[in-house]
Amino acid sequence: HSGTWQVPRGFIVQTVLRNENSKMWRKYMIKKAEMLRDIKVDPATLRAFEEKHGLDKYRTINDVHSTKVWEDMMDAGDERLDANVNEWYLFHGTSAAAAKNICSTDFKMRLAGSMT
Repeated sequence: HSGTWQVPRGFIVQTVLRNENSKMWRKYMIKKAEMLRDIKVDPATLRAFEEKHGLDKYRTINDVHSTKVWEDMMDAGDERLDANVNEWYLFHGTSAAAAKNICSTDFKMRLAGSMT
């Protein structure tokens, strides 16, 4: 992090940490299964939910560049993302201290962008 408000023009990857949290993964997979069920079983349920909550019509977004690049590198047997529920690969850069904290606890949305 440069310590300024300006968006960096480039970056150098110094370290990569992989975080696997089985509890959060289970919650994610349960929610994904619920979304797929709602979309496939009863599209009217989805429309009613959107109308009730004042949401725009559900749409899929298929042009996420990080997902395209990553999927080009995957093997044939690897599990693919499901565009029906807008599943994307996103990458997050942060300080070493913040990365270690995320890995030991969890990613907190309220702190997202607090270093930019």
